[in-house]
Amino acid sequence: MSARSTCRPAVEQGELPTWARSGFSGNTAMRHIVGDNGEIAAVLFGYPYHAPAAAEGHGNKILWVAKEPKGAQGSGPDAKLTITARLAGSGQVASRSVAGGPGPSLIDMPKPGCWQFTLSWPGHSDRLDIEYLAG
Repeated sequence: MSARSTCRPAVEQGELPTWARSGFSGNTAMRHIVGDNGEIAAVLFGYPYHAPAAAEGHGNKILWVAKEPKGAQGSGPDAKLTITARLAGSGQVASRSVAGGPGPSLIDMPKPGCWQFTLSWPGHSDRLDIEYLAG
């Protein structure tokens, strides 16, 4: 799969989509990115992110929320969210995975720049871009 020619981190500061609010109470206005296909939301904690990770105790935390809830066909105890990240404008690729499928994670990248994430989990896939600043 080839990288897109441009990298556009579509970070929003506002209400999470209705389907991404499970587990939240009160104000659900948060920094987030919805995938190109609308199948997943990345709720961004501690944004902006840094590469390498900024300070001890400060991680690049992302809560991945899938539009289709857990328990959907194809999910189970061995499910995982697989991330193939490509650094825009280069041939560099990094792979990450989140055990259990979409959920909380720390996603650190090896270099600063705009990373194009291709995400897949049982029965689904989506894409989004995330910018990492120099640590």
